[in-house]
Amino acid sequence: MKNPQDAIAWAIAYDVSDDRARGRMARALEKHGVRVQGSVFEARLTQEAAAGLLQRLSRHCGPGDSLRFYALPANALARCLHRGGAPMPEDGPFWIL
Repeated sequence: MKNPQDAIAWAIAYDVSDDRARGRMARALEKHGVRVQGSVFEARLTQEAAAGLLQRLSRHCGPGDSLRFYALPANALARCLHRGGAPMPEDGPFWIL
């Protein structure tokens, strides 16, 4: 990511009928965000990174499948309610060692 301060919080959801394509999509998304439901991920990506990821993942979508990227406004995260599941990826640069 060029500038972590340009990252936007995204909710990414998909509905893919083919098991193999669905697995590929899930593995790709696991590299960029955290799974919060079976086919829903949260990630912090720049607009450009999200657009590129959408383009790459689209090749796994068949007729009737759906792939959605929802940009979450920064102030919306402070008002989000949740119970259980993985935490939202931290804002700003960080390293996992």
